[in-house]
Amino acid sequence: MPGKENGKRGYFLSSYDLSTALEELRFTRAFGPGILAALFYGIISGSMSFVNKVVLTSYNFHFPNVLMLIQMIVMSITLEAGRLLGYSSMPKYSLERGKMFFFPSVCFALQTTSALQALDYLSIPMYNVLRRLLPLTSLLFACCMLKKKPSIMVVTAILLIVVGCITAGFGDLEFSLVNCIPILLVFTLCNKELLAALRFDGYNITGFQAAFILDVGLGNVLSYSLFLCTTMNSALTTSLVGVVKGVLTTIIGFYTFGGVAVTALTLIGVFLNTLGGALYSYAKYSENMASGIQKHFHKHTIEVNPDDLAMLDTEKKKNGFVDSHKIQNGVVADAVITINDVAVNFNSRTRTSQDASSVSSSDSGVK
Repeated sequence: MPGKENGKRGYFLSSYDLSTALEELRFTRAFGPGILAALFYGIISGSMSFVNKVVLTSYNFHFPNVLMLIQMIVMSITLEAGRLLGYSSMPKYSLERGKMFFFPSVCFALQTTSALQALDYLSIPMYNVLRRLLPLTSLLFACCMLKKKPSIMVVTAILLIVVGCITAGFGDLEFSLVNCIPILLVFTLCNKELLAALRFDGYNITGFQAAFILDVGLGNVLSYSLFLCTTMNSALTTSLVGVVKGVLTTIIGFYTFGGVAVTALTLIGVFLNTLGGALYSYAKYSENMASGIQKHFHKHTIEVNPDDLAMLDTEKKKNGFVDSHKIQNGVVADAVITINDVAVNFNSRTRTSQDASSVSSSDSGVK
């Protein structure tokens, strides 16, 4: 078996094509699942802003927290039904898992209910202006909690987005301060919204029924797309996708639901926001490409013992190999072995005698 495996490894090294690997890497990075997940989240999230606005304002259903509660109930029933029918591998709910996800659940509930509450009072452009400050929070948490140091280009992009948000905000500051109440959960429990929603007299309107069902359905899809995008990318990427999506919904929002006065500050803010989003996308794409190439070469780099390379050096004429290496302090620092006109890079490291005994010249992938 070892000989067979070594033979396969040698065949792989001899048939390795760098240009093909790079092309596959570019294709994966450009059209991979992460990008599709981000696009999916952006489209659903953009649609939800308008569907929510229709339900909350066009039909005067001013009960955003009740709407969110119904969405959560429907989602829970759907997930549990999928688990029972075998369509989902989600573990059964338990008290232990409930404790584990308590804090993320509270944060998610506060985020979604506060967003709906804000949308009920704000125009869509101003709603997008305020929520675009989220990437700054994500960046701070990534630095403090995950110990991730962002690049200068990423920081510059986020600063442009934030400055654009503030600039656009100065052009339209017609909003209610009730949306800034931090303890939204207490506010929700005290305003008797559920009882008021039960007395709503528009449930028999066909248009409202269609919009309400669509809203609840898209709300569930939005939650799925949000977690999918965050899982396959990062929290910061998900936030920035929302920012770029917000530019489009802001432009459309200028001319829908009564419209908003277009000012010079608003246009400048949207421009800076768009520029920041584009710069961030370019920065993250460049980082992902560099990281992907590094991982690709690391995966196919073989570490060998210097003694094995010394043996290869003495046998090069016998086996027909051509090698060149540099020795520093008695240790092979780097080496290039040519096999069938294909250059293969080897990274060497000093090993103990026990480690060296487990590595043979055939294990280095040259036979």
